Amino acid sequence: MSEYVETEISEFPKEWEVKRLKDIVIKAKMGGTPRRNISEYWNGNIPFVKIQDMTESGKYLYTTKEFITEKGLEKSNAWIVPKDSLLLAIYGSVGSIAINKISVATNQAIVGIIPKNSIVNTEFLYYWYLYFKPYWYKFIKKGTQPNLTLGIVLDSPVPLPPLEEQKKIVETLQKASEIHSVLKDYITQARDNINSLRRKIIGELVTKGIGHEEFNETEICEFPKEWEVKRLSEIAELQRGLSYSGKEKSSKEIPDGYLFLTLNSIREGGGLKEDGWTWIKSDRLKERHFVREGDIVIANTEQSKDGSLIGSPAIVHFPEWYKKEKAVYSHHISKLTLKINKIDINFLFYYLSFAQPLARKYHTGTGVWGLNTDSWAKDLSVPIPPLEEQKKIVETLQKADELYTQLNDFLQNMENEADSLFKSILRFAVTGRLTENWRKQITLLRSLVIPYIVYQASKIKGRPVYMTELMKYLFLLQKEYNINLAYNFEPYKYGPFTPQVYRDLEDLKDKVEVKEVKDDVDKSLITSKELPQLDQNIANAINDLLNRFGNKNLKELLAYVYKKYPEYTVRSELNLDDFK
Repeated sequence: MSEYVETEISEFPKEWEVKRLKDIVIKAKMGGTPRRNISEYWNGNIPFVKIQDMTESGKYLYTTKEFITEKGLEKSNAWIVPKDSLLLAIYGSVGSIAINKISVATNQAIVGIIPKNSIVNTEFLYYWYLYFKPYWYKFIKKGTQPNLTLGIVLDSPVPLPPLEEQKKIVETLQKASEIHSVLKDYITQARDNINSLRRKIIGELVTKGIGHEEFNETEICEFPKEWEVKRLSEIAELQRGLSYSGKEKSSKEIPDGYLFLTLNSIREGGGLKEDGWTWIKSDRLKERHFVREGDIVIANTEQSKDGSLIGSPAIVHFPEWYKKEKAVYSHHISKLTLKINKIDINFLFYYLSFAQPLARKYHTGTGVWGLNTDSWAKDLSVPIPPLEEQKKIVETLQKADELYTQLNDFLQNMENEADSLFKSILRFAVTGRLTENWRKQITLLRSLVIPYIVYQASKIKGRPVYMTELMKYLFLLQKEYNINLAYNFEPYKYGPFTPQVYRDLEDLKDKVEVKEVKDDVDKSLITSKELPQLDQNIANAINDLLNRFGNKNLKELLAYVYKKYPEYTVRSELNLDDFK
């Protein structure tokens, strides 16, 4: 088993480094918003990302709802985040993450992150921050708004497996994501099919009844000839509830307060959410602001633009623990009070659920829809079967609803299991558990390759190998012979460097000896006690490497590496002119 090291977030393999984001990025910066009252800043050709664009896009962001101009970019704190960078929300939906597949500008609620692709894979970083999302709240100062700062983001920890291991982790998570997505789509489709079937059953029974053969046509549909048909305004009154202030309402229980029914309490298409209650205490309450057990209420406001909630009915049922006889309802809801006693309240609820889409024709307003309840009630035809038939219809529909509830509970459990499974795979992947066997194979390969190089190079040179020489041999073995040792080489004092070689030598102290010396060339000399058995192809690659470079002195070896791989010399302390 690999050894793991405890950190502030999780356990990681000891072979991994854990760095701060600021150490592995080229740039990370918040965006900005051009002034909206200056038209020449807007409707240009630069995609402008807001958090809503990110939450609606999923993993990859390809488009935005708004665009800004070059002048808008110039006159604001916005900047161009190149494609294939990372976008991280720091306000609102804190921790939401996306990879932009187009070059974009962002508002100030989003940090654009350009990773150093030489050491970190953007896709791996995406999955890491997807896993990390719940942990952001650990880093937010208590007593402040639950928002992040650029400083908090830059100081966040990031595990850094070798690039090859990052790629393997990404491959695993991409497959898991695809399966998770297919399961979610299947569940959504099944849920839609069940809802559609429920609506069809309700529609058949509340409009055609049981055992009828002759029907009269109405503006809505056909109703049995034997049924009486009236307008909703003839059989009921609609009354809006309390227009409340934010100070009066609370999500927590208020002493001497009442349960409060709001727009968020009603399901689309009809019904009451079990957890849809809040609390209210007001000295402005009048009798008309109260509802009682068994009352019908209707959503008369819609905050989206598809009208999926407007006109949706619900029958009021209090939680068992609530001991008061009445609760309060908001002005976004209308209470329906019957004028006649020959209609069953449950039958009316089912009928209004069936007729809910018709309410969309009676909306007022633009941004927020309101239901014109007077016009709607005057126009809406309501069938009134004999009471006995109403009860039979209700009984049948309630049995169907029991089955519908069981099916939806089953789908919800399936969705919860799918989400939980994906989260587990995500956790095991980004903390190294799923690549443990691969890592053991790489560790074994290194434990053979290093002594082999040292042993053979020492024979050719007639002396121990310098640490800097070994570092460059391993670098070239990966670069030019495609031998995957999973080292993350970075630019350093003498060109390409990875601290992992030092850790490997410590683990190999029974096979190789590292001697510290005072030498003008290098401070470490390495010898190998034996020549290990290697796969013949790998042994041939090492032998060819040493035939090319074994007889070169350190300066000649560095000259080759510096000339061919200049991107690894940007932090060199050597005089580069010596190698031209």
